[in-house]
Amino acid sequence: MYHVVTNCPDCGSEFIVPAPEDIKLPSEVVKFVCPECKRKLSATPEQMGTAMPCPFSDCGAVLHVPDPQFKRIDIPERDS
Repeated sequence: MYHVVTNCPDCGSEFIVPAPEDIKLPSEVVKFVCPECKRKLSATPEQMGTAMPCPFSDCGAVLHVPDPQFKRIDIPERDS
C-alpha cells in the first residue's frame, strides 16, 4: 500500500503513504545546551544518559547528557 494516495483518517486531507525507506528517522546524535555556559553541544549514542564535564575548557561544568526516548506510534489499518 506504499506510494498510494489516500485520505487522512483524522482531517480528510489527501496524502501519499510513504514506504519505510522514505521515512527519515531521528538522528543518532542528540543536541543540547550546557546549562552553565549556554554553548550548543552534541552527544553520541554512547554518551546519552551519562554525566560528563562540558568540553569547553573555560566552563567544565558537569553535564547530564539527555537520553531521548522515542515513542512508537502505531497507525491503525484502514479498510480500502
